[in-house]
Amino acid sequence: MPKKVCGLDVHAKTIHICVLDENGKTHHAKTENSPAGITALAKMLKLMNVQTAAMESTANLWIPIASELQNAGIDVILVNPYHAKRADPQKSDKRDAEWLAKLAASGLLKNYKSPSPKTLLIRTLTRAREALVKVLADIKRRITAILWMLNIRLDRVLSDVFSKSGREILRAIVEGREIEEVCRSNPRIEGKIEKLRRYVPDVDVGALGELLSVYLDVLEMLEERIRRLEGMMIALAREEFGEKLDLLMSVPGVGAIAAVTILSEIGDISRFPSPRHLVSYAGLCPVSSRSGEVAHYGGTSRKCNHHLKRIMFLVAQAALRTRSVACREFFERLRGRGKPYKVAVVALARKILVAIWHMLTRGERWREAMPRRSRVPSPCVPSYSLERLIEILRRAGYVVLRREEARDGRITGGH
Repeated sequence: MPKKVCGLDVHAKTIHICVLDENGKTHHAKTENSPAGITALAKMLKLMNVQTAAMESTANLWIPIASELQNAGIDVILVNPYHAKRADPQKSDKRDAEWLAKLAASGLLKNYKSPSPKTLLIRTLTRAREALVKVLADIKRRITAILWMLNIRLDRVLSDVFSKSGREILRAIVEGREIEEVCRSNPRIEGKIEKLRRYVPDVDVGALGELLSVYLDVLEMLEERIRRLEGMMIALAREEFGEKLDLLMSVPGVGAIAAVTILSEIGDISRFPSPRHLVSYAGLCPVSSRSGEVAHYGGTSRKCNHHLKRIMFLVAQAALRTRSVACREFFERLRGRGKPYKVAVVALARKILVAIWHMLTRGERWREAMPRRSRVPSPCVPSYSLERLIEILRRAGYVVLRREEARDGRITGGH
């Protein structure tokens, strides 16, 4: 056990400190959560000969504090808040810091290994991209809602309203130009003039047209920003992960963006002793609750890395659209048992994640396993004696002759 440990209860504006010495005596302090306050905290703990500091890894408040303490030579234990709950109903920041210090001194805390600064940067970029993609999808839904208000059913004419041709038509609607002009200048929709006249009436868009123009500008701006962000992510991932990126891209359904996201969310694969730990971290295993002889099994866990869980679900869906026979066979086998679509996709995502753990641990590429052969039960053929078979044939109206009887021309049995 370390001689002196420290518990930190971190807030947006303040940091509550509790130092527990070798005699079990506590020393409390409070500092401002600012660059100057964090520097003063590191100097104070260094002067007090504190060897270990424990704090909860909530939000992003822990990042600058952990970095400053590690640079000062102090071991930092990052704790999952679920593992640091206390039963005492009397809650205060001072007591929370003291509780963390006692847990650190007892050695009961599970240390979360923080990723490297570059991995943390890549993770921040991937999560920012995820948020921007959600905003992009929301903008598309808002544009579709405006088209419905204007009684414009462009989705009946084009399979993708936001394709290049669709955006040309949307711009023409906003600017008040004739749809026929756009169709004649675009050979892809030149033959759909009559259909466009039917589903895209000539209406006065008014103020909704201005709003539609704003949404289209935001849509194009977001798409450009997302493309630049993706290029930055891939370039940083090449420097940080190297050949691991190519290993993951050999997995069915995993592209460059998915590979960068998975690697940044996993971090160092050595912190997961087995595939089960990684699956549990991603929340792709069922929740079980047992008490005595009663056991309840539910859906997947919500206490997980939601970003990794989301990308693995998308990877499993994409794998079904590839030529991977193993993935398709596994999915169809579960569907054949009556499993719902999402349950089968989650099971496939779990299977792929287990394979990723082995690939990253061994440094191997994806190898397509041979699909299981369907076991067709052999028909049950009853065994009969020769006399029984002859009797069956005679009852069916056949004449049964022995070889010598057939040569002599004699008939047995009177038939």
